[in-house]
Amino acid sequence: DTEMQGAMRYAEGEAALQAGEFETAAAALEAAYDNGVDIAELHAMLAYARFKTAEQDPEMHQHALELLDYAESMNPKLDIIYAYRGELYLMGGHLDEARAAIEHALHLNEYSDLAMQLMDRLG
Repeated sequence: DTEMQGAMRYAEGEAALQAGEFETAAAALEAAYDNGVDIAELHAMLAYARFKTAEQDPEMHQHALELLDYAESMNPKLDIIYAYRGELYLMGGHLDEARAAIEHALHLNEYSDLAMQLMDRLG
């Protein structure tokens, strides 16, 4: 069943992302998408996983930002979009943009672990 396969691959991707296994996460999330999972969370996590596999690649950085924009167009109230975007901006040295994205993530979810960690890094 395609829908069940998509859900299973999505769960695998989410778990791999949380474990820091970014290549595995990206592959599982891509498979989930191929099996019909097309939600903002998937696109946000896929953007982040792809970015983390090639943090120093400017093309991947841009691609990840575009995926996050797409995820935002699907669900502008999803805090992880802004937390991930904040980390991308932070890694790129764009501190003002990073702070704005992280603050927005925290506005949407004051308990966002990633956003809180990033805010601590910003100082």
